[in-house]
Amino acid sequence: MKRRLERKTAGELGDEAEVDLFGALKREFGGDEIVRVPKGRNGADIIHRVVEGTACGKLIYDAKAHKRWLNSFTTKLRQDQVAEQADHAVLVSAVFPAGAQQLAVRDGVVIVHPARVIALAHLLRRHTIQLHTLRLGNEGRAEKTAKLYEFMISDRARHLWDQIANYE
Repeated sequence: MKRRLERKTAGELGDEAEVDLFGALKREFGGDEIVRVPKGRNGADIIHRVVEGTACGKLIYDAKAHKRWLNSFTTKLRQDQVAEQADHAVLVSAVFPAGAQQLAVRDGVVIVHPARVIALAHLLRRHTIQLHTLRLGNEGRAEKTAKLYEFMISDRARHLWDQIANYE
């Protein structure tokens, strides 16, 4: 079994990670519209339309199962976010840029370990609903999002993420 796993390509491992992520999101957010992007089509792996009575916004996810970090991961997902007009872009990966682990923000993309993705999705979903409710303009949204990301990776929040990990 171990040898079979070692022979799998990054694409095959990524497909498994994507399927796992999709299933977890569907179970956790059954009232939202969550779809997998078909293979061969440009864009993120998963599109998550946040629905709270009405469509409030959009999160996109890309699942990576690579052995080493590439900066192109976040660059590509950021482009996908702009093209999709998504509120947040989330890269789910067990590998991180140098000096980062569990949770990071690069190029406006949130990078999260698979063990923390559902907790993060709850936070980003709530943020998306609040921004929709406030009907903030683009400048106000960018400012609120920057403050949220800054808090998420702060030392103050790190212990909260550790508590979430220990709870699961």
